[in-house]
Amino acid sequence: MLIYPKANVDYPIGLEREYAKILVRYTRDVRQICLEFVPLLVDEAIANGITADRMDNWITDMTSKIKETIDSKLRIRDKVVSVFDKVRGFAKRQQEKIFRGVFGSTPQGGNARQYEMIKTIWVSQNLELIESIDRRTMEQIHYALGRNVIRTVDREMLTKELTQSIMQMGKVNERRAALIACDQVGKLNSQLAQYEQINQGVDSYIWSTRKDNRVRQKHREREGRVYKWDNPPDDGHPGWPIRCRCTSTPLYDTDKVGMKPKTGSFREVGKDNSVSQ
Repeated sequence: MLIYPKANVDYPIGLEREYAKILVRYTRDVRQICLEFVPLLVDEAIANGITADRMDNWITDMTSKIKETIDSKLRIRDKVVSVFDKVRGFAKRQQEKIFRGVFGSTPQGGNARQYEMIKTIWVSQNLELIESIDRRTMEQIHYALGRNVIRTVDREMLTKELTQSIMQMGKVNERRAALIACDQVGKLNSQLAQYEQINQGVDSYIWSTRKDNRVRQKHREREGRVYKWDNPPDDGHPGWPIRCRCTSTPLYDTDKVGMKPKTGSFREVGKDNSVSQ
């Protein structure tokens, strides 16, 4: 018998917002560090900018010093790891709650080494995304210095131009950071849900949306449809498309699970794979 729970699978919207705050805060701290370097950048530009044979060298040296300061002061890795652990805990509790609600017992836990592999990959990918923001910031400072040194050696004007460039880049970085946070939490939650469900013997799921006006039309049309974990839709499983907040409701094959479901806790899937809403 193929069944699915009456209870809904939640999405970690609170953790999505928490991660967004962490990354936006990080970009603001980066911006502040860059602004603190402006007087030194201006001094170096006036001292070396016009007369130096290889102007690009000292600009590169200065942006390298800024990046070293960012890395030593902010230490973002620990916060990224903390978010992973929280999303993992959320996903695990969700899948256990659903399973326990249907069968009255806690499912067998996953392999710790597999979790560590997922963690290593996700943390590494997120650090690279954050690093890409820092690289763009350093490139913008490099460009602004080079452009303005050529245009002027006036201290006041150069200070103003550099400050404006850093502030403008900071606003762009905040938007980028918020997008990364929302997207990456959704992807991680989906991946962990997939792992937990497959570990329980689940090979199919029902696509579930948040049922609000942010749900894209393509995903709205998937609401209530059955998909297999080994055969994803064209843009991926729930949570994989950018900023997707959809979730996967597990379909349990009672023969595979080997347990009798609790009365009133589930619905049966029709012979044509139809599900009631």
